[in-house]
Amino acid sequence: MDLESSQVKLAIVAHSGLLAPSAGARPHATERRELEFASGGVTVAEVLQTVGLDGGTVGIMIVRGRPVTRKDTLADGTQLDLYPFFGGG
Repeated sequence: MDLESSQVKLAIVAHSGLLAPSAGARPHATERRELEFASGGVTVAEVLQTVGLDGGTVGIMIVRGRPVTRKDTLADGTQLDLYPFFGGG
């Protein structure tokens, strides 16, 4: 199957208030969004841009329990969990 020509459906789960709630929704600490892209080869960076998150707000990105980078390509059906930078001392 040619990944470059197939449609890709993804879910993102933004934790700790990274994303504002969808219009009309109640605010939650975790916001889930379903996304569709017309072709394969979608990178984490493209997903972040699509939902309006800049590079300075997302600290940890996880797929299937493993960290990913902005350059990683996401497969159809992937759930991408996003967390802000954590602080403390």
